[in-house]
Amino acid sequence: MGKKLSLKSHVLAGGSEWLNLTFGLQKNFWGPGQDYTHKGVDIIRDDKPTSSDTVIAPFAGTVTAVQTGYPNKGNMSLQGTGQYGNMVTLDAGGGFAVLVCHLATVAVKKGQAVKAGAALGTMGTSGYSSGLHLHLGISKSGVWIDPLPYLEGKATTAAAPAPAKPVAVTPAKVTAATAPTLKAGQAVKLSRCPLYVGATAKSASGSVTGTYYLWSADTVSGRVRVTNAAARVGKSGQVTGWVDVGAVK
Repeated sequence: MGKKLSLKSHVLAGGSEWLNLTFGLQKNFWGPGQDYTHKGVDIIRDDKPTSSDTVIAPFAGTVTAVQTGYPNKGNMSLQGTGQYGNMVTLDAGGGFAVLVCHLATVAVKKGQAVKAGAALGTMGTSGYSSGLHLHLGISKSGVWIDPLPYLEGKATTAAAPAPAKPVAVTPAKVTAATAPTLKAGQAVKLSRCPLYVGATAKSASGSVTGTYYLWSADTVSGRVRVTNAAARVGKSGQVTGWVDVGAVK
């Protein structure tokens, strides 16, 4: 059973993060007398694994490393950097580096500057992984530290990266303008379609490809909300992001 988190710097679009494994020494993790030191935290959504949730940057920074090419299927024999599967490393400044791994897909490139809340990829189970989750690690000057105080905004280190604002899309005051050809739950096929964290966001946080579903038929500023699973249509906190209406017609 996981623990529901209250984060100021979110790592999953829409929030609702749960802690699945803590940072540090895990006593008898592999069996009696077989301890394990976990160099980050494992996070899932809603206390149960879900597929293809969008992973976002908790802090602004620059992508310093990207690793891809691993199938979205756990391989418990992998060692070295292969154990991380598909991963992204972010330089958040001040000596802080952020690692997200076991991704299903990666949405950024090495050298790319990203803002807090920008899409880094989708949660998966690639690499040395026994199930769908996000492993997130934070290091300070090369030393792994507990990420939670920084994600929760409790860290007191002055050099700590500024926390990101929650990126959950607030389903408030949408206009009555509804495209007559659009229906909530309608499946749409997107190809390298820009994805925005809000209806009025000036720049895209990433791009998406594949089948998505209209979270609702309401349009705001020429954009509409989409989600990556039919079962999430209309449900609070289950919006993957916003796309231009023209992309779904």
